[in-house]
Amino acid sequence: MLPTISGEFGVVQEPELKFNAEGNAWLKIRGKATSRTKDASGNWVDGEICFIDIIVSRKLGENATESVSKGSTITVTGTLHYREWESNEGTKQKSYSIFADSIGLTPRFGPVRAADLPAVQQAPRVQSEEAPF
Repeated sequence: MLPTISGEFGVVQEPELKFNAEGNAWLKIRGKATSRTKDASGNWVDGEICFIDIIVSRKLGENATESVSKGSTITVTGTLHYREWESNEGTKQKSYSIFADSIGLTPRFGPVRAADLPAVQQAPRVQSEEAPF
């Protein structure tokens, strides 16, 4: 098993909310991490760039859909996953992703206020003798 990691990522695409065959939600966030250093004259210089898919499942994914958008900066903790596959052209591909255990908006580049987030509508409560699952 690969390790649990934490990191800060810029969101580079609008997150995609999907549902699996069992009806469970999962959210795919495309994140970007960049190392930055100062050069000899004191200017910031971007270093290597790492793009990674962040997978957020179930209720956490549904909630993150209401808060995270392209341009957000997020902090993620989760398990690193690796996969290999063959493209349609026959070349071997590989990628890493993070299966998130927690995710949060980061105020590093500006404040994050509840008033700035979209309003979340609550689903109506339904009384039932049976569990919905």
